Amino acid sequence: IRTLGIDTPVVMVTGGGSEQLAVEALKSGALDYIVKSDGYLTALPPRIQRAIAQYGLQKANAKLEIERQLAVNRANEHARRLRELQQASVRINSSLQPRDVRTQAVNQATSLLETEMASFFLLSEDGLTLKIVASRGLTVSYADTLRIPVGKGVIGSAVLSGEPLAVTDVMVDPRVSQYTELTQREGFRSILAVPLL
Repeated sequence: IRTLGIDTPVVMVTGGGSEQLAVEALKSGALDYIVKSDGYLTALPPRIQRAIAQYGLQKANAKLEIERQLAVNRANEHARRLRELQQASVRINSSLQPRDVRTQAVNQATSLLETEMASFFLLSEDGLTLKIVASRGLTVSYADTLRIPVGKGVIGSAVLSGEPLAVTDVMVDPRVSQYTELTQREGFRSILAVPLL
């Protein structure tokens, strides 16, 4: 039954047996073992009920263990992220030069988000457009020439709203439609835009 992948409580009933056979049956996954002897039919129903209750308890414990492990994993991941953020903060603040700070911010973003590309935009003096001032993984021509009006596209919309915006598929999001050729050429698949102020 176990080799077939059938997950069900098992009580082994046999016409003859031994202690060794009982041990093997329990090792193989049987929850109980009973020999056909006088009165075994009377003893069988409560043994089956007990096996069912034991099976339910095992399943509940297994579920709790999975949930516990998931919680531990989430806590460990959260702690790892916090350590990385702390380290990123130290690196970013290790320089007072704006250019160095931006470069560190981009490098830490690609590391924390496990992505190949990141860019740091600044507003123009008139506050109407955004320009890349630091990047990683982008072509020079893209980084040097791209200008995004505030309120347009994903990045411009994020800046206008002051809230992070995420796009999981740039090919179907209307906010990216005017930049489709550029995103295809650069190899974008998704975008996360996070205003810093």
